[in-house]
Amino acid sequence: MPLGGLSEIGMNMMALVHRGRCMVIDCGVSFPDAYLPGVDLIMPKIDFFHEYDIDVDALVLTHSHEDHLGAVGYLHHKIGSPPIYGTDFTLAMLEPRMKEAGKYPEKKINKITPGKKFKAGVFEIEPLRVTHSLVDCVGLAIQTPQGMLVHTGDFKIDHDPIDNWQFDEQRFRELGDQGVRLLMSDSTNVESPGWSLSEKALSESLEQLIGSVKTGKIIVSLFSSNIHRIQILMDIAAKVGRRLMLCGRSVLSNVDLARQHGHLSYDWSQLITSREIDDIPSNKIMVLSTGTQAEARSALSKMSHGTHPDVDIDEGDTIIFSSRHIPGNEKRISLLMNNLHRLGAKVIDFRDAFVHVSGHARQDELKTIFEWVRPQNFLPVHGEYRMLCKHYELAKNTIPNTKTFVAENGDVVELSDKVFRKLAERVTAGKLFLDEARNLVPEETIKFRRKMGSQGIVLVSAVVRRKDFKPLMRLELESLGLPGEIDWIELEQSLEELLSEYRGDSDVDFESLEEEISLQVKRYLRRENGLKPVVIPHIYAV
Repeated sequence: MPLGGLSEIGMNMMALVHRGRCMVIDCGVSFPDAYLPGVDLIMPKIDFFHEYDIDVDALVLTHSHEDHLGAVGYLHHKIGSPPIYGTDFTLAMLEPRMKEAGKYPEKKINKITPGKKFKAGVFEIEPLRVTHSLVDCVGLAIQTPQGMLVHTGDFKIDHDPIDNWQFDEQRFRELGDQGVRLLMSDSTNVESPGWSLSEKALSESLEQLIGSVKTGKIIVSLFSSNIHRIQILMDIAAKVGRRLMLCGRSVLSNVDLARQHGHLSYDWSQLITSREIDDIPSNKIMVLSTGTQAEARSALSKMSHGTHPDVDIDEGDTIIFSSRHIPGNEKRISLLMNNLHRLGAKVIDFRDAFVHVSGHARQDELKTIFEWVRPQNFLPVHGEYRMLCKHYELAKNTIPNTKTFVAENGDVVELSDKVFRKLAERVTAGKLFLDEARNLVPEETIKFRRKMGSQGIVLVSAVVRRKDFKPLMRLELESLGLPGEIDWIELEQSLEELLSEYRGDSDVDFESLEEEISLQVKRYLRRENGLKPVVIPHIYAV
């Protein structure tokens, strides 16, 4: 049962269930757009586990990107606090996130190693080395009562990885020879033809670009989890004679973790501190910064508004976006770039130079996985609906004898002795919305906020004496976000007339009256001004 990550990017969560026992693959978050005011994180709904009384024997994490482990701290205890399995760096990245949520069950944490099998209930799981855009990533070979399942996790096939974490081609081929009942494979980059480029190929381009900049600071904005890219930039900085400064909480924390676990090599004495930066010539400085997606609280966004405590952007500085634009973020990235240009900086992104490579497999790599594994059945995962459809078509053309279809979050996919099918039955799947303080935000609240933001709000207040409904103060109307040409006097008079009908009445139904006031205000504003604001009436009886 996919609970997240199918028909969307992010929020990955897959449940494999056999007779009431379950293992879960990944437990991630996604991030909101402007259509979700006040929402900071989105997580998958987990009602399914409680509705069907499912016992979870394991939560297995394929890697440490937020869309695969970001929800663990908030959902782990709600699915029965099962043992958590992950590679060394994945667990290192998980620990602070769980502690931030106030829950770190140290005795439940289990480190896994590629090639070493472990059991979780009826499932026997073997981690498989795969290459991606960060370290310690794995796919999974899962022996089940219905045969072997292979889940790729997020991957690309990089034959020359920065950290020598080689994609385990041999084991994938062996699994194909032994027989795979079901393959689940990453669909994120299926729309891109050919073969993805390696980080080492990018290294040459970045070194040439950075080496050509002779004046001003260089600020490179990148995904903070991309430890390979950070290593490349550290090496380049040393070669071109620039010292590094790290800006942004996630860059600082991820670099510190990678350093502790032996995934970064650098002369750490060359890191610039906030006290030193003003004493170093700008053409000897390179900054690694968060903010590739123009996040409001990111270091680069603060720099663009002149509010960063340590780094100012000066005329002649060079800003390199070593990233892609995540769909939906284009407008705010454009606004950020405009601000950077206004400050006199030169801005370079993937449209200007070779500054980024994807961590996800393109079509030829996806075909290669098909050819290695040769599954009896195939389910595309990790992608928006059109991507899943494209991956389905790719499978039909590459391995035509394999049965395949497209599933979405909440679909029940059955794999039994002779059957691979999508059932008509669906389970509860959806989204949980959390604010910055990690409080749940109901969908009704989000709809209310959207309406307030687009239509405005009218507050109506009246103070009356309870025993006879005599007004003690003049009725008050207050509006927020509405145009100024409304005839409030006429509206106020009509409401006064409505209230006067109740004078002398000691048994007023205040709830019904407030609803009547709300309807009268809405009718008036719609009739006279074409407006549909949120109306909040309140009668105070003393």
